[in-house]
Amino acid sequence: MSVELHTVQPISVADLAAFVGDAATVSRTLRPRGGDTKAAFGNLTVPPDQTIDMRGLSQVIDYSPVDLTIAVQPGMTLHAIDELLAAERQRLVLDAPNRERATIGGAFAAGLSGPRRLKYGALKDFVVGIEVVTSAGEIAKAGGMVVKNVSGYEMARLHYGAHGAFGIVARINLRVQPLPEKRVELRASYTDPDRCLEAAHALLTSNLDPAAVYATGAPGGHWTLHAQIEGSEAFVGGQIDKLRQAVLNAASTDEIEVGELDGTSTPEFDRIIDLTETADTLVARMSVPASRQAETLAALGKLGEASVLADAGSGLIYVRAAASVENVRAILDAAPASTYLALPDELKEGLDVFGPMDSGAAMVLRRVKQQFDPQRIFSPGRFALHL
Repeated sequence: MSVELHTVQPISVADLAAFVGDAATVSRTLRPRGGDTKAAFGNLTVPPDQTIDMRGLSQVIDYSPVDLTIAVQPGMTLHAIDELLAAERQRLVLDAPNRERATIGGAFAAGLSGPRRLKYGALKDFVVGIEVVTSAGEIAKAGGMVVKNVSGYEMARLHYGAHGAFGIVARINLRVQPLPEKRVELRASYTDPDRCLEAAHALLTSNLDPAAVYATGAPGGHWTLHAQIEGSEAFVGGQIDKLRQAVLNAASTDEIEVGELDGTSTPEFDRIIDLTETADTLVARMSVPASRQAETLAALGKLGEASVLADAGSGLIYVRAAASVENVRAILDAAPASTYLALPDELKEGLDVFGPMDSGAAMVLRRVKQQFDPQRIFSPGRFALHL
């Protein structure tokens, strides 16, 4: 492995395990990094003693197109995975920006999934096997390369979205999907969020099969309903007219358009959660009950130049706005269950960006941390201030 300043780049899992084991003996704190596309996400903490650059682990370990499974190292970029799978008319359904830089390990550690989780699930639902380097420098394995293999399910869930707090993922085995013949999005315009959400909820309770249903808001009070359909030409053709009619029946609008989607992600979601340029920007994710979504969207629409996306399928609302104390307070007032994906350091002071945690949940997390990382060498405080 190569070492420069305070960064180490292992080129094998054995290298990684040896380095972690050595760090544990002297209580050296570690933080893994990939393409740095989500570096803004996490609590304000003391810099680690050492950063582990995971991009040296970027190989395909196994790929079986027939079985729709692939095993990759965490430093492999999403773009590289996209290209490999596309050659076999397959794909990994994951809404994420900056795919040429973003790594699969970083996506797994951050735990962000976009609107298409409505139909396909989140990234954690695609994991059939995992390999993790523990704080003792040992390699723990769970699951395998079989889609129905459920062994190790809890281990993958433990590390998903944990920002490397309990171990460093060294291999991920994933279920992939066939590439659809066509991707289409219906867009309907509204002047208020209530009618937009009415149409969205009508689609969710219909017998149609959209891949994603979400609403976006832009400065000026303009709201747009988005409904994606993916599949064969015949399936998409049969669904789009039914979608249009369902929208009109729920909340009529004079503006409906249908356009084809290119690429492997969802552009509006990508723009809002792009965490690479956030010096004076806040990006937040809020969990809001359906009964309060309309009033929450209306409140967020008053934040000035805010961009808002409400994922009707998951109940999550994402907002991107200018970073200020007033905007932070407005978001907390609108939905106390908020996670800040990006926030300037001066506004992170004393704040757990993952939101308040009750004493019971905090106690469980501390016990898990003690079990998996007793010397607290993995990203201390980044995932939760008390870890």
